[in-house]
Amino acid sequence: ESRKIPYHLAKQLGAGVGSLAGATRLILPHTNPQGEVVSLYGRRIDGGAEFKHYHLKRPKGIFNAQAMNNQEVWICEGAFDCLALIASGITNAVAVFGLNGIRWDWLKNTKRVVLCFDIDRAGLTAITEQAEQAHLRGIEVSAITREELGGASDIAEAWEKGTLNIEPTEPPEAIAPKPSIEIPTEPPEG
Repeated sequence: ESRKIPYHLAKQLGAGVGSLAGATRLILPHTNPQGEVVSLYGRRIDGGAEFKHYHLKRPKGIFNAQAMNNQEVWICEGAFDCLALIASGITNAVAVFGLNGIRWDWLKNTKRVVLCFDIDRAGLTAITEQAEQAHLRGIEVSAITREELGGASDIAEAWEKGTLNIEPTEPPEAIAPKPSIEIPTEPPEG
């Protein structure tokens, strides 16, 4: 909530607060396009600096991967960027947990992607590289701009500062509540 993202919104997408790897974290699910949990991500929120980001040692999924079933998908590097987009009304947003985590095979119905990576050297390089991958698959591409971020370096920062200047596609209330998510105790097969 300190990032101006309503906790109930994160909770609707499977988030919770708990202990993971010995620290208090906001825990978010890695899912597949069917909404099944395949792993977990924990963002440290107890003030500690060690191991700020933690992913279970399982195959990665994507945060809010079921949104990849849309014709247009907004792709972020991190979960807080994705949550900020959803809070702003862009409900077809996903987080790929890094710059190279796009699962192109999961974008079967997608006609257009909006790449929302950080406006830094690595993010700008990744936008170019991932745009090439999208074009190879016949997917139209656009990217978030510095102007849309209002001088911020990423979506979450722009949302927190109130400088995010994009048009929402649906109000956040349009997100259907999800049933409680069962966290797997064994790694997925395969």
